[in-house]
Amino acid sequence: MLGERILSAAADELVRYGYAKTTLDAVARAAGVAKGTLYLRWRTREDLFVAVLRRERAAMQAEILAELGDEPADLRALLVAQVRASCRRNLMSALMLRDADVLGGLARAAEERGLATSGFVGYLVALREQKLIDTERTLAEQATVVSSMFIGYFTSAPMIPSSLQVDGCAAELVAETIHRMLVRPEPLTPAEQAAMDATTRAYATFDEEHP
Repeated sequence: MLGERILSAAADELVRYGYAKTTLDAVARAAGVAKGTLYLRWRTREDLFVAVLRRERAAMQAEILAELGDEPADLRALLVAQVRASCRRNLMSALMLRDADVLGGLARAAEERGLATSGFVGYLVALREQKLIDTERTLAEQATVVSSMFIGYFTSAPMIPSSLQVDGCAAELVAETIHRMLVRPEPLTPAEQAAMDATTRAYATFDEEHP
């Protein structure tokens, strides 16, 4: 489809040159279309690139749901799937890190449209309200730990000696560390496990109307 070809070209240009240096002329050339074709579908340059991020997020959420599979979904399984998906998708990890080189001012626009955090804090709130995770720590403390672990993992690699770097994507390691901070001492009852599954899948499902 033409729209998908344009979005793919825009994503490639964004990763390669960053938002500030990526022009609509370059996107049109890469997609093999006239520049005017872009304006027929998106009113502004920002609208086009927000559409790129929206598509990336939808694809990422689909990958997360696929990895969760048919087994009961819980916080740890979600964290593993989310880290793995972030490792595969440069744009989503850049958005999470507010990478100025890649996104520039686009990060603010994405945040205003609900694409920056993918609602993880809202997910934590839902788990806390149902007492499915530890509530001794404050929401701010838990959100700080989650953000620190995600951001630290994706930014620390260049500073770690090659002999100490973990091969591949250390999703299990990151997930286990965060999970230890959030899990409650008491095991979940069967009813609570069902609530955890429902809440986790609701978070992992991309909502086009309410991103």
